[in-house]
Amino acid sequence: MDAFIEKMSPADRQEHDEVMRQAEALECHIKILQFITEQKIAEVEIGMAKDYQQKEYRLRRQAADLENSKASMRETFGEKSKEYELLLLEEKLVSYQ
Repeated sequence: MDAFIEKMSPADRQEHDEVMRQAEALECHIKILQFITEQKIAEVEIGMAKDYQQKEYRLRRQAADLENSKASMRETFGEKSKEYELLLLEEKLVSYQ
């Protein structure tokens, strides 16, 4: 594929690069939306828990899911990004519950 890209005209190459940037931005946006959706679902499940054991189980599961998301979010957005900060704030909220 690189040989194909190298043979492109400057205008085509610029358009190709722009499309690739947009695709990457959309992938990042999708990851954020997935993360937020998963957190909202977990919050609803915790709210619907009928007893303390169910609530504790769901909180532990949410904490584990957050831990798994950390590496992916850090790799995708970087440690100093607002997206990663959002994840850390969600993690704090879970620990307070």
